[in-house]
Amino acid sequence: MKPTIFVGNLGGLLFQKESLGECLKRVYDQNTEKPVVGMFSALKPILVIRDLNVVRNILVMDAHAFLDRPIETKGSTSLGARNLFVLKGKEWRHMRVKLTPTFTSGKMKKMFYLINACGKELLQCIDRDMSKGGRT
Repeated sequence: MKPTIFVGNLGGLLFQKESLGECLKRVYDQNTEKPVVGMFSALKPILVIRDLNVVRNILVMDAHAFLDRPIETKGSTSLGARNLFVLKGKEWRHMRVKLTPTFTSGKMKKMFYLINACGKELLQCIDRDMSKGGRT
């Protein structure tokens, strides 16, 4: 995508006109015919992967080559600071070894009903909050 000088393709995010999720969804939706999309965060290049086979290869088959992602969580104790998408190096390898046996296809099939029920409950909570005039 053609970037804007100094802000790249994330101007809406920088000026708080949209969230990161909205920004990436916009980029994703504007490039339906492309398996990958290149963009910029200021001067830093970013690659947005749209093709599910490429995503699978990166996250599963070639995970060893994509260890360190650019998200920083140093010193954070939040739940999100300890997931595979933000951990780096040895911490990432250790966590992946721990989690890999948890997500076999058989175990995922057994968990589906629970995930489905939790998703329905989440939607009910969101609907309830929205009906009260809440904001998501």
